[in-house]
Amino acid sequence: MTFTEEEQAIIDLLKQNKSYSYIAQERHTSRRNISRTKKRYEEEQTKNKEQNSVVNKESVENQEQNKVQLSKPSQVLKLFCEGKKTVEVAIELDMQIAEVDRVYKEYSESNGLYDLNQVYEDIKKNGSISSFVKLYQIIKQERMGMLQVANLLKICEEIPYLEAKYQRIKDVIEKDGPKVLDLIKQKLSLRNDIQSILGELPSFRSYVDNELKHEQEKLDKQKASLTNEVNKWKECAINEINNSKECLLALRDAADKLKSIRKEVDKLKQEEQRLTSRIELLKNEERQEQYVQRPQSQPQQTAKQGRPIRLEQEQKKDNAVETEQELPNDAIWQQFKSHW
Repeated sequence: MTFTEEEQAIIDLLKQNKSYSYIAQERHTSRRNISRTKKRYEEEQTKNKEQNSVVNKESVENQEQNKVQLSKPSQVLKLFCEGKKTVEVAIELDMQIAEVDRVYKEYSESNGLYDLNQVYEDIKKNGSISSFVKLYQIIKQERMGMLQVANLLKICEEIPYLEAKYQRIKDVIEKDGPKVLDLIKQKLSLRNDIQSILGELPSFRSYVDNELKHEQEKLDKQKASLTNEVNKWKECAINEINNSKECLLALRDAADKLKSIRKEVDKLKQEEQRLTSRIELLKNEERQEQYVQRPQSQPQQTAKQGRPIRLEQEQKKDNAVETEQELPNDAIWQQFKSHW
């Protein structure tokens, strides 16, 4: 049975547990229409349940028929696939345990569990399955891996060696017991000595501190005296430097004066050379006049004789001027010599 779009919307709201008034207001329909749609939906659901129950019954009957039709080994394998144990399979199919075990071995080999079966057989022959299961439970509880289990087995193999080693150590201790006691006594005596030394340490430390303080005071005094000496030498050096500066200034002034004197001397020498050349010229002129001109009257001779006299007088005057100009320079030189 199919429902219209309006009926399907009403059914959806009913599934949401909405009230009739809400559905009527939401879908703009009457309460009668809502109740009729609900009734049809419930009838449809009832029919579907009945059909499903019939189908399930038929499927169960078919499965039972298939069980009857399957052989015993096939039924055993099917039950093993469903996770049943060997005892449960034997009870359900009314079979012997040995036959069920044989089928289980075939089932295990087909699923790649041959090694597990071999281990199971070995444990069954040589030991107890419960012990193996208990060991597995312990490993699982301790969350141990394969590497840890292997290391544990190696340690178990070394236990006899460790026990023998422990016994040897025990024998050595029993044999060397007196020596050990002597060593313990020596240890105690050394500990007492160390404690006594530690007790004397504070007094020794105070003594060392006093000595260091005394030495520090000496060093401070020496430092102060050296500082005073250095300051004195520094003052002396500063005074010497100042004196040397004054001497240098005096030397500089003297050098300047010497330069000026040299300039004056050079000027005087030039003047002397000029006068000397002039005198030579005058002498040459006089000689030329004597040899060229004829002898004249007496007044002319007296005039000629008077010219050399006049020249000699002029030369004396020039020499006097030179000596007057040189005197100040000599006085300056004498002052310079007396200063040094």
